[in-house]
Amino acid sequence: ELARVIVAPQAGMPEATSLLSRALQEASKRAKERGAKPARSGEVAELRNMQDVTAEQQAQRVISMVMGQSEQSVIIVYAFWNVFQDESVPVVANAYRNPLVYRAGQVITERRIDASRDEEDILRQVSAFISTDVRNKAIADKMIPAQGHEQSLGAVSPEMVFNLVADLKRLGRSVRLQALARNDTRAADPLQLDFRVR
Repeated sequence: ELARVIVAPQAGMPEATSLLSRALQEASKRAKERGAKPARSGEVAELRNMQDVTAEQQAQRVISMVMGQSEQSVIIVYAFWNVFQDESVPVVANAYRNPLVYRAGQVITERRIDASRDEEDILRQVSAFISTDVRNKAIADKMIPAQGHEQSLGAVSPEMVFNLVADLKRLGRSVRLQALARNDTRAADPLQLDFRVR
């Protein structure tokens, strides 16, 4: 994934066209930062003719998908294939609905953690909870992960995880660990978490 641009509800043709252009510019900027070079056209990342679909047809499809929608949408631009440094990047753009998925403070999921174990085992349990339970539930709830090597939905800082493990270790018993949305979160937003022990 190289770019993600939000489209407001009821966007018209000029706004949708402009936002697709902005998404492609952001994709070019990010690709250039990673070492990609411009193609003959001068663009670092651009829609290209692919099989039976022209670049113009791809652009028109995305524009029509976000125009006049009753709720927010998002345009996401992806590299079409793996690219080495010093090459240009053929991209594909797609559009998705971007509804509100979680309200601030809403419980996403929970897991029982045995905090009577040693810290290494508690860390394993917490890591599995975040990387598997929370991630799978968020995707099931229609969050849109960033495409790429790890399909990320957001990040939890190591400091937050280590503090959580230390708090659980102090309790020293079996508890329910809940993951909550820190703020109102739409499908294309990064998922920011808070944790609560029950």
